[in-house]
Amino acid sequence: AGEKLDEERLTEMMDAETWLTAEECLNLGLADRYAEKEADLSLAAGILQKANLQLEQRIKINQSLQKQLKNLQEEKEPAPPQAEGLFEKLSKFYQN
Repeated sequence: AGEKLDEERLTEMMDAETWLTAEECLNLGLADRYAEKEADLSLAAGILQKANLQLEQRIKINQSLQKQLKNLQEEKEPAPPQAEGLFEKLSKFYQN
């Protein structure tokens, strides 16, 4: 990009995940000319579908791990003591 785009500005744009048009790329010195033909996007649908499938798999794995962790935490936590009911208190009283 040379003089048109310094390293600091380029870093800011990358951190912000800035999208540029072809004209903006030309103006910033990131391209020399427009493409001579349209890009072939015939494989894009398959790539996007694969990426989506991978994302769905990661979500399912994360959900499964969350359930497992929750179950482990429940196993470690002791059950709260049960309050003694009236029947139990009377039974003990009459046994003594």
